[in-house]
Parts: sequence; C-alpha cells; structure tokens
Amino acid sequence: MDSDLQKLLSTCELGKLLISLTNKIDELGSTLAPLNLPVAAKQSIDAVQSFVNDFLERLCEIALTEPRAAWTDYEETADNERIVRTANANAIAVQQSPNKKSHRFVKVVELTNGARRRSTSLFSKGHYNISSSKPLKLTGSHTGEFLANAAQLANTIVQLEMRKVKIGKHSSDSTHDHDQHLQGVSFGFRPVTKGGHNQQFPKKEVADLNRNDAGAQLQIIPRNMLFSITKHLQPEILPNISLIHAEVSGNDTAFAQLLAAFPDYHVRIKTVMTALRSFLLLYNIPLAVVDTVKLGELITTLGLREYFTKEHLLSLLDNRGEVEKLMKTAGCRFRGANGRIVAATVIQSNWRRYVTRRWYLTYRKQRAAANTISKIWLQWMRTKAIREKVSFTRETSRMFYAEKLEWLKANWTKFLDGNRLYIHLPSFGWEQNLRSRIKNFSIRENRQFGRIGDIHDSAVNVVYISPLVFAEQHADYQRRFLRLAAICNDLSEENLSHRLTMHVPALVDRFPAFHFCLSTILKYSGSSLHTLRQLAAQRPAVLVSGYPHVDDLEVAREIGVPYLGTDPYVADVYGTKSGALRVFREAGVTVPPGEEDIFSEQQLIESLSNLIVLNLETPTWIFKTNHSRDSRGIAWLHMTCISCLPFLRKERAKKKEQWSLYWAHEPFLSTLQNELREQLPKHFNIRSQSYYATWKDFVRDFITHGGVIQALPTADHVTCLTCDLFISPLGKMSVESSGDQIADKAPFSKLGYSIPQTSVAAQNFLIDYCEKIARTAYSRGIIGYVSVDFVTFFDGPEQILWALDWNIGIQDSVALSKVIRFVLNAWTSQTSLMLETFPYVPPSRRKRNLEAKELAPKPLRRFAVVSSALYHSHLEIIHPNVFYQICKSISLELDPSTKQGSILLPLDHSKKTMLGMCVIADSLHKALKIYSKNLKLMNEEITSTTIQGESNFITAATAMDNIANQVQGNDNQTTAKKSNSSFPFDKLYREC
Repeated sequence: MDSDLQKLLSTCELGKLLISLTNKIDELGSTLAPLNLPVAAKQSIDAVQSFVNDFLERLCEIALTEPRAAWTDYEETADNERIVRTANANAIAVQQSPNKKSHRFVKVVELTNGARRRSTSLFSKGHYNISSSKPLKLTGSHTGEFLANAAQLANTIVQLEMRKVKIGKHSSDSTHDHDQHLQGVSFGFRPVTKGGHNQQFPKKEVADLNRNDAGAQLQIIPRNMLFSITKHLQPEILPNISLIHAEVSGNDTAFAQLLAAFPDYHVRIKTVMTALRSFLLLYNIPLAVVDTVKLGELITTLGLREYFTKEHLLSLLDNRGEVEKLMKTAGCRFRGANGRIVAATVIQSNWRRYVTRRWYLTYRKQRAAANTISKIWLQWMRTKAIREKVSFTRETSRMFYAEKLEWLKANWTKFLDGNRLYIHLPSFGWEQNLRSRIKNFSIRENRQFGRIGDIHDSAVNVVYISPLVFAEQHADYQRRFLRLAAICNDLSEENLSHRLTMHVPALVDRFPAFHFCLSTILKYSGSSLHTLRQLAAQRPAVLVSGYPHVDDLEVAREIGVPYLGTDPYVADVYGTKSGALRVFREAGVTVPPGEEDIFSEQQLIESLSNLIVLNLETPTWIFKTNHSRDSRGIAWLHMTCISCLPFLRKERAKKKEQWSLYWAHEPFLSTLQNELREQLPKHFNIRSQSYYATWKDFVRDFITHGGVIQALPTADHVTCLTCDLFISPLGKMSVESSGDQIADKAPFSKLGYSIPQTSVAAQNFLIDYCEKIARTAYSRGIIGYVSVDFVTFFDGPEQILWALDWNIGIQDSVALSKVIRFVLNAWTSQTSLMLETFPYVPPSRRKRNLEAKELAPKPLRRFAVVSSALYHSHLEIIHPNVFYQICKSISLELDPSTKQGSILLPLDHSKKTMLGMCVIADSLHKALKIYSKNLKLMNEEITSTTIQGESNFITAATAMDNIANQVQGNDNQTTAKKSNSSFPFDKLYREC
C-alpha cells in the first residue's frame, strides 16, 4: 500500500479499519504460502488480494477526483442524530439520513457491547449513552458503491478464514463445528426496512441506496466479532479443558491457551467457569471435559451475564452423557461440597412443605365443608321461609273456606232460590306421581264437559273453565247443541249463550312437563283470576271442583267465592280405599269381606291368610292401593293356585261352627302363609301392566300408600252400579243420578253407564244405603258431590248388595247425567231413581192447553246409555265438520219431539281422538241397541279396509249387544213371574 494512501486512510476510523483488513490479508497469505494448498485455494487468496488493491485504488480515485467527497470532520448536534461512543468501543455502525434536503451524508460511529446484540435500528431513544464525537463525513454520489465494496470485502475475508480453518485442522468433525459456528455470519452494511426485516444489500442496488428515502438505516458491522474470529481461528487447535472434581488440573495448559486466544473475554470466561465449577461441585462430578469451541460460542453469543441455566452449562461439556447419568444417580447432589447442608436444607424444605400441605389440605376440606354447610343452611332457610309462607297461605285459605262454608250453611236456601253462578273447575287434585302416569291428563279432566248442563235452570249461570283450547269447529257444534237444548227447554238460544261462559286459563299450555292439575294452573293465571273475580261480583257464586286439591281453596280465596266441596285435607283421609271402607263400616252398610289400612308386606300376607281361612269359598281376592284411580292400582289372585285349600275345607267340615274361632284355624295359618309367599309373585294379575311390571313393583307401591284386600263375589253374574250423591252444606242428601256400569274388555274397568240403574229391584233399600253413607260422610266433614260404587249379585233367591268404594267430587257419570237432564229438561226421581221428563208440546198446542187449563201431562221415563271413554285414532285426520256430517248421515242426532236420539260430546279439542256419546230411548234395551248401531256405523265410515287404527268402538259395541241380550232375557223372566210375584224384599240383604 502506498504511503500517501495509508496516510490518507489513517485520518479516520474507517480508513484504519481498511488498513487493518489489508494487513490481515497479507498475514493470511504469508501464513498459507508454505502450505501445499490446492490451486483453487491459491487462486482465491490472489483474488482477495487483487480485490483489496483494486478497492483501495478506487478509493483514492474518489478522494482525488471528487471534491465533494473529501475526508473532513463533521460534528452533529441534532437531537435525532445523537452519536454514541464509549472507551471500550467494539462495533461499527453506519446510518444514512438526510440533512436539510441539500445532500446526503454517512455517519460512522462506535457503539457499546450491548448495541451488538440489537438486530434492528441502533439509534432508538433511551438505549445508549450519549457523548460527543467527530466522525468521518463522506458525501457524494459514490457513497453507496463504497459501502457495498466494504461489505463485500469483509465477507470475503470471513470466507477465507473459514477455508483456512478447514485446511489447517485436517479433521471433518472440527471443520463441521467451525462451519456451524460461522454459518450465516455476514458482515456488511444492510438497510433496515420499515417493517423491521433485514435484507441483503446487493451491489446492483447501490444506486437505489443513493436515492433512498429519508430515514433509511443501515445495520451494524460487528468489528469485535470479526476480530475475535480471526484471533481464535488460528491454525493450531485449542485443546479441551478437563475439570477433575470441578478443579482445573495443574498440568493442564488448555485454560491458559483459552485465555490467550480470547484476550477480550477474560471476565466472561471466568464467569462461565465459576458457574460451571459450582454446578459440578453441587452434583459431585468427578470428571468433566469442557469443549473450548462451545465455550467460545457461548461467551460470544450470550454476552456478559451472571446467571447461566443448566442447559447452557451442560452444552459446554464434551462428556455430557456421562455427567447427566451421574446427575440422575440417587443422592448425587448430596455427595458434593456442602452435601450435608444441602441435605438438611432439602429435608427441612420437604418437611415444611409436608406440614404446610397437610395444613392446607385440612383447611381446604374445612373450607369446602363450611361452604357446603352454609349453602345447605341458606337453602334450608329459604325452603323454610317458602314453606312457612305456603303454610300460612294454605291456612289462610282454609280459614276462608271455613268462613264461607258457614255463610253457605246460613244462606243455602236463599242461594238456591235466587240467581246464582256456578264456576265449574274440572280439576283432579290427585297425587303428583299418579297424574304424571296418566297420558293426556288434560283430556281426562275435560271428560267432564257435561257440567255445562247446569244451565237447564233458568236462574243459573255457568262458567266452565276448560283445560283445553277450543277449536272453531267445536264452537260451531256447541252453538248447534245449545240451539237444540233451547228447543227442548222452551228457551231462546241467546238466553242460553248469555248464561254460559267458556274460559281457558291464560297459562294452560305453559306447564306441560309438570302435570299440574287445572286448579294449580288457574292459580298461576293472574288474568284469568281477575276475569273470574269480575264475573263472580255480579251475583252469588260458588266454585265447584273435581277431586279436592289445596289449590282449589286458594283459587276460591282469590276469586272471593265459597268452595262447594270437601276440605282437601279431609278428602286425603277419607278419599282413599281404606277411608271409604271405614266410612261404610261406620255407616252400617254391607261391605265385602276384606281388610283395610295395610302398610307392610307381612301384614298383607297375614291379612290375606286370615281372610282365606274364614272365606274358603271365595274364588278371587282383589288388592287395591289407596290412591288408585280409574281402576289403576288393582291386582288379584285366583285361589286355584293354592294347593292347601281342599285340606282346609276338610278341617272346616270337622270343626264346623268352631272354625271361625282363632284357636281352631291358627295351626294352619303358617302353612298357608308360606304358600302365599311362594305363589303370589308367580300367579298374581295386575290391571295396569304399564304401571306395575312385576309383583315387587306393585307391593312397593301398595305398602308405600297403603291398600285394601276385598273378596270377589262367588256368583256367576255380578253387576256394579254407581249412585251419584250430593250432600248439601246443610247435610241433606239428594241422588243426582244412578246407573249400572258397563264393563270394558279389560277386567275391573268400566266403559260407561246405563242410566238409571235397573240391577237393584228394591229402590228404597238402595236409597236407604245412600242416606246412611251420606249422614256418616257429612259427620266427617264431607260435603258436595260423592259417587258411591256398589256391587250386586244373587246368592240363591236372595239379592246381595255390597258397598265397594266411593269417589269424592264430581265424576264422569254426574257430568253426563247433567247433559241428559239439560237436553231433555229432565230430573231424577228421588223415590224411584228413574229419569223422568215431560213430553214435548209444540208452542201452538201449549197456548191451547193454557187456555183450557188442562192438567200437566204425565211424565215420561227415559233410559240413557252414556260413555266418555270412546276413542279412535282416525278421528285425528278427519275434519270435525266432515265428521259431524257423517254422524248426521247415519241419523246420529236427537229428536226434540220424542226426546230420543243421540248426542255427541267432543272432549279432545287438540287431537280430536276422544269422544263422548249419549243415547236416549224409552227403554234400556232400545238405548243399548242404538248405541251399538251408532258405534258400528261410525267405525265403518271412518275406518279404511287397509288401516284399522286404534279404537274401542267395536269392543264397546259388542259389550252393548251382550248387555242388551241380558236385559231382554231379564224382561221376559219378569213378565212370566208377574202373576205370582212374592219376592221377599225384606230379606234382600244378607250379612256377610
């Protein structure tokens, strides 16, 4: 290099850098000259030397030919162009920025060690100390070209150093390590884009750099890294350092060579070695080999720090696998220096952890328990408050009921003589589990649609609260029905429509999943209560419900009217099967052999065995749960499965009258009980298989709610009949209707009624039974409607009458009889229990009779067959108007002139599958035949040949035909015996 050029370059830091680079290349060439290098390597060295000479000559040309590019000092004092300089400068950075739009300039500054680790702009505020400096200023159009050539020169030197290492070490492993160390290292000036990503600055873009926008920044040239690489990548190889028990061997010169190779990194090397020594002493490692190359990488990449991770320290070891294996040995960390202290520390920390953990677990359990207790306590308190509120409300309702009942007793006669309002609420307040088992419970409640028949009295207004929403087609049929009733009752249709109000609760469809009874739904319907309160304010009114429920009293209190029915708490006691038998026994009427109030399986077996021993001729025994409704909860057992009965009959024949004494049959009870335990689960029969699948299910429900055992009559022909009674608040009894039950196909279930009853010939005895039951019931606080079920049969020439059961509240038979009385303008005779009505008189003839003052005509007797349990699945797909036209075509209608015919009652307004029908005729045989004929014709019209559907039309028609044949045979026998009728009515009943 020329002396002038060297003198010129020595005036600035950048020039000094170039001079040092040139000297390095010369030293490299002289070092590699004696070696037997390949031709390509020698050519590369020559190319680098020629490139440096060309670069320096070009730099001289710029300095001599370009006046504006003269090397001068420049000092910048602007805030946004702060210059950083420290005594230990080890990096060079270049930044290109504008100066008042007149020219471009390049600043070369020296930065601290921390700046070297920055990959983005080096001149961010708050990162570096500020001091004054006089850097070199280079201006002119060749600035970009100069910087590009300097970068290319630095990168060429690095590549040459890498080749020298490969040639000097002659080892593939060492070559790979150094290649990995220098991989990706590129020195030069790089523009920093606005997005923060560094891009290589090729030579072809020098002109673009000169024309770059203001604010462009260039990345650093790490001078110290360049010098450190050229220092420690010498032809000689640095040996590894062996640490024996964390101490450097005295004969080992590797550590001294490492310090000599890295003169600028003594502090870092000692820091790393101190941390490594402490780490090895902690685990008592006997021998550790430190890789000097990896140590050089660590100190040059991580910089000066006080803490190193375990991974950093383990990465320095050449025998890392052996060290890690020793570290995993149990108790290794306690064999080193201060092992006892470390062990004591670990033991104390674990003990403290154990004690603290145990305390925390106990605390957490106690806190969880406290939270649970507090939640349960709060819930219990809220529940208690709600229960107290509900109890107070119900007690208030009961007090209101008792107060209004006293008012009814004092004003009952006045109430019947004046205009009055009946609010009919067809609600069945049965138990929740029973209501949930009944499919379409709202339709079951709507089967009492016949309550509207109370408007046959011109002084009565009726409000019928429907559990179903009325369809428009059924409203049209209702208007035609009222028109027909108006003709029979000699009233106007407007008068009947005005006195009948149909109301649907506002929330009738809001609780489908809870199976609420209608009174509960009405209690939550505030707007409906307001409407009923306004209707009840116009005239004296009473609320008439179905089976009593506590919500009936609350609804009556909200409306402000008396409740005409039994107290729900009294009904829960006497409305069961056991309660009915207690009332019957107290009334002195005949009941079948049996036992009530059974609440355990042992009691069931003992009671049944006693009854069997005393009634060995009884063929079947019936079991009924106390809460069973509509023939649900009934099971029976035939005695044919009991093998010891013949033996018991022989023993009874031996002891004769003494057999009824306990000592006489007591020895045989244990044998009979054991056989009953064995045979009952095998041979029992259940009425509702969907409710009770096994005997255990039935017994579980039986002993939970209690039940009764009753004997089935021994006669071949048994008739069940129902008498519907009304017990007034004054205690007077009246028979609303009476009828024989029409048995369904399923045992112990009824399909309908034939009104009036004709199975008991002596009506006075039946009325006497009803009066006894009514008096006893009234003494127990039971008022309103009560339906009593009887069974009658012949035992030889004598007729037996048993009181079986009763149902508190209005039943379907009462509702259907109200419809018949409303349409026919009829009444029930209290002496003969017959259904009587006056013949129809046209209006013209009625005037002549009044003028002639003729006597009233003789009442006519009518017989009716009614049912509210008819169903057919095809009715759902037939439009109601079409169905009514079909009924009209088969003459299913009522004739007002003869007061005979048929009446349809649509009960299911949603699916339209349920139907009620009443057939009225002048004889029971004729009514049964017409009923059977109607069912058969309707079934033919609505049933296709391919799809029959689900229906009980044919079953009901067959039952009607069988009863009609029996009635006709009985009529023939009665006619034959009229001449010598000497029936002993005084011996009608026999005590059992």
